[in-house]
Amino acid sequence: MIQDTIFEKSESDAWFLRNEKAIINRHANNDIIYRMICGNINKEKITSILDLGCSNGFRLNFFKSLPNIKKLVGVDLSEKAIEDGKARYGLELYKDSISDFEYNYKFDLVIVNFVFHWVSREFITKAIYNTDRYVSGGGALVIGDFYSPTPCKRFYHHLPDEKVYTYKTDYPAIFKSFGTYKKLSNLYYDTDNVNNTDRETIDKGNLCLCELLQKTLDENYVEVN
Repeated sequence: MIQDTIFEKSESDAWFLRNEKAIINRHANNDIIYRMICGNINKEKITSILDLGCSNGFRLNFFKSLPNIKKLVGVDLSEKAIEDGKARYGLELYKDSISDFEYNYKFDLVIVNFVFHWVSREFITKAIYNTDRYVSGGGALVIGDFYSPTPCKRFYHHLPDEKVYTYKTDYPAIFKSFGTYKKLSNLYYDTDNVNNTDRETIDKGNLCLCELLQKTLDENYVEVN
């Protein structure tokens, strides 16, 4: 069975239920993604946000108070998370995968936090394409995930009877390699202690990278004769 299917049928809901209390009690000022965005983007220019892998939409809820926000959309594989977020926050949420989600809109800001490492390598290029196509020209993309300078995989201990892995690499570098994105800011941190941002002291199995990118289209390309 494909890894994405295994995750959708069992672990997506199980993950939400294991972490529900912490998610509900999280505050915006303690959220790395929220701080990264608000510290580097003019919030008045953000009118629309898409969160691919939104859980119950708790992070989208942080942005409800932005002065010019018009559209907040979230996508997650967990049906329980989607149901909770619709009831709790009244958000526009959809149960779907990052690879298959279809929506006719381009967003000022797209968030993909701790999603890419779950995706079967069979579908990772589709997931990357489906992320990029929702970012408007001049818009921003923030990626948070496990980081490794070289691709590696780790057996997922929560599903001991299944052949499921988490895949670690430099995901922001993939988008920058297209020449259509540039880095605005980034932060390395420890998944077990988000206050530890000293990359040299973090165990490589816990090392995470949060990076904010701006979509520049062809601005990074040098015109030649």
